[in-house]
Parts: sequence; C-alpha cells; structure tokens
Amino acid sequence: MRVLIFSPEKPYTGAESIVTAKLMRAMLNHGWEVEMIYHETEMMYSTDYDVHSIKKHSYGIENKKLKDFILRRKGKSLIFKKLTSLDSFLWVLRSYRLALKLRKRKNFDLVISRIMPQYGHLPALLFKLTGRKSKWIANWSDPLPRAKSPEPYGQGPGAKTRVLELLYVQLVVKTADHNTFPSERLMEYYWRYLPGVKSKCSVLPHVIIEKTDGHVWPGTSDDSITLTHLGGFGLRSPVKLIVAYKKLKDQKLLPGEIYFRFIGPIDEYIFQLIEQNNITSDFSLEGVKSYEETLEIIRQSDMMLVVEAPINEGIFLPSKVVDYLQYSKPILAISPRNGVMNDLIAHYGGGIVADCTSIEDISNALLRINGEVSLLKGSKGIYNTEKLKSKFSEETIVENIKEIYKKCNLN
Repeated sequence: MRVLIFSPEKPYTGAESIVTAKLMRAMLNHGWEVEMIYHETEMMYSTDYDVHSIKKHSYGIENKKLKDFILRRKGKSLIFKKLTSLDSFLWVLRSYRLALKLRKRKNFDLVISRIMPQYGHLPALLFKLTGRKSKWIANWSDPLPRAKSPEPYGQGPGAKTRVLELLYVQLVVKTADHNTFPSERLMEYYWRYLPGVKSKCSVLPHVIIEKTDGHVWPGTSDDSITLTHLGGFGLRSPVKLIVAYKKLKDQKLLPGEIYFRFIGPIDEYIFQLIEQNNITSDFSLEGVKSYEETLEIIRQSDMMLVVEAPINEGIFLPSKVVDYLQYSKPILAISPRNGVMNDLIAHYGGGIVADCTSIEDISNALLRINGEVSLLKGSKGIYNTEKLKSKFSEETIVENIKEIYKKCNLN
C-alpha cells in the first residue's frame, strides 16, 4: 500500500501530530510505503528527537520569512491572526503542489488527511479534485465547525456557524471516499448536523506503537502511588480532584501516600489552590516537557490521569490514552459518566472512572486506589490493561484501514 498523509502539525509538537506520527509508524511497520507532508510550525511542544523514526519519510513545509515576521508581531492580535491565516493558506498551496510532484514519482493508493488545525484537509481536497484515482480518508478528531462542539467548548450541534466554514466541512465529508473518527460517540455526534453520510463513516481509534523488547515498566518501588497527568487543563479543570484529595487527607482517610505529577502548562489558579490548601508537598507541577520526556515520566508513574470537562456526553477519545497504554499503565479517568472513557473501561478494564462532576465520586476512586496498591502495581484485576490495549493495537488499526480501503474500492 502506498500512502500519502497530510498533517497540519509538525511531528511531536501537539496531540494531533503525535497520534499522526504513531499511525504513520504503524503503517511503516507493516511494510507500507508511507510519506507525509506536514506544516513546519511550533505548537505546544518542541523536540528534535524523532521518537518513531518517521521524519526520513516526511516533508516539512515552512514559510520561514513569513513565520519570523509573524513571531515579531505575536502581541498584535488582529495582525497576528491575519498573518497566521496567510501562513496556513500558503502551506495548503505548497503542500498540494508537492503532492502533485510526488504523484508523478509514485501513484498513491491512499491519501489520509488530519485535523486539527482545520485547514489540514484542504490540500487533500485539492489533490482529490484534480486526480480521483487515489482513495481519500479524512480523519476528524474534533467537532467542526468549532461552534458546534458540545458545551462548554461550543454551543452544541444545533449552533449557528459561519456559512463558509460549514460548507467547507460538508464539502470535505462528501468528497472524501471515507471519513474516520477516533470514537463512535464523536462519529454519531457529527451525524446530528451532517445527515446522509453514515455509509461513508467509520471508527478508527488512535494506535499504540507496540514495544518488542518485552520490558515491563514498574513505576515506583515503594507503597506510595504516583498519579500523573500529561497535557494542559483549560476547561478540563482539576479543581474537584484537588478538593477531593484535600478532603480525604484532612479526614486522615488515606492510609498510604498519593503523589501527583502535572506535566504541561499550568494555570495560575491551580498553583494558588494547591498552596491555599497547604498540599504543595503532594503535587509536582512541572510545566511543559518534550514528547520523549513525557514518555519517560509515564514509565516512572504508577497510574495515569485523564481529566475531562463536565459535558453531557463524553464524545472524545483523549490522544494521551494510547501513550499511557503503550506502557501498560492503568488509568484514572475523571470523566463524564456517559462517555467514551467510561465505555472503554467498563467494557475492557484497565482502570477506574470517576464522575468529573462529583467530588464524592472522585474521593471514592482515590480511596479505592489507595486501598489496592498491590493490585494496582501488579496490574491485576481492574488495573490490568491488556484487553484495553488490544483495541488500539497496530494490527487492529492497520486491518481497519485495509477494510476501509477495500470498501472505498467497492463503492
């Protein structure tokens, strides 16, 4: 299989680019010829280390003079926004032109385009419209247009949005041979405002890059528990987690020690809340790390945290989940009771889910973890991740892509 990927993020610089790099590595591991065109931009993270050895198969496009000009005007919001849009537009055109050159050398069987940012599908759309032989899979990792995201991220599927933005999404969904989504709930969410496309949609979860050395990553060696969260919080506030922990500690209900590590950008209110509650010795707020550094931190941890916003239905599959599972780490998901993380852990095991709206539920989860240290560190019972990992294995995901490709050819 010959595959071309369009990615609007530089590898390892953000959540979307990390899962794209993993997908590319999985396909390369199965003997496919894969090339990627990406936008040479600086996102949340920065690294020169090619964790999954994909850059030799990739082409970074950078509008260097414009990029330098933009950085000098970062504080001027209107100018910055206009110049950033111009940079995105130029990347789309240059990516499309490069793809045409690559097509002369290699007829691609399959084109895969990724978002976010949302312009990631545009070069694939142009490529499809000017040469229909290659099959095109458009992947949607977040709701678009953004206004239609569930509250508190947006105004819901019925929200009014810009006409051109909605037309763009409709055109991509209809022109692509197939559309994929990381979770079934996200796919069905799209159907609420994009009816009539069910036959060309399916779920394609993020992929785990399997380790072949057979090594077990043990976490800490004593009776304490290290709980680690990767990434920024934003609307996914950890306040209820902090309050729940403080309450248990004050009541002396925790027989063992729990230690929290927050890796990523930290809002000032989180620092203040921890200081006000006099629990700074139990929390390590470590700021942004490179992708390879976060992998080492996962290895050192006993259990990993997912914290989600209080939405009515959890439609998202957090990309960090596959990084956690790659090292067989169980997950404490502070998530909506009606949502993707609850679906996964209830069906496959691999952790505990606590209602993100309930301090009491989070407290009960912490109590349970604290009382089951040997099970947690021995990856036994509900803390065993093997069944959950199987859903995201390379073999599973690559076979899914093969099936989608066959379906596209039949249609």
